[in-house]
Amino acid sequence: MKKNQKKIKKQINNNLERENNIFLNKILSEGLLVNYSVVDEIKILLCFTKKYVVSMSDNYKFSTDIEFSEKYLNKKISLKQLNQRESLALKYLDSLTEFEKTYKN
Repeated sequence: MKKNQKKIKKQINNNLERENNIFLNKILSEGLLVNYSVVDEIKILLCFTKKYVVSMSDNYKFSTDIEFSEKYLNKKISLKQLNQRESLALKYLDSLTEFEKTYKN
């Protein structure tokens, strides 16, 4: 039973990943972010990641990484704090699923 559940979850993740890639590619190919600053583009992409990737993840570390990025962009933490979180995130990279790794990089 557990094998079937894992297989179904993997298929769902693969389908969602494909759909998210199509969505992101459409945003980029149509230049929908062209009129935004780099910071605003990053905020939009973090929002996308938070809504469509983190929401499907059980990995709290992944969610926290996104929160640190948002805090830095909103000037709530320093670059040093963000870099410390990045070092910690790299240590936990192996604990992410393939789906999460795709969006982490």
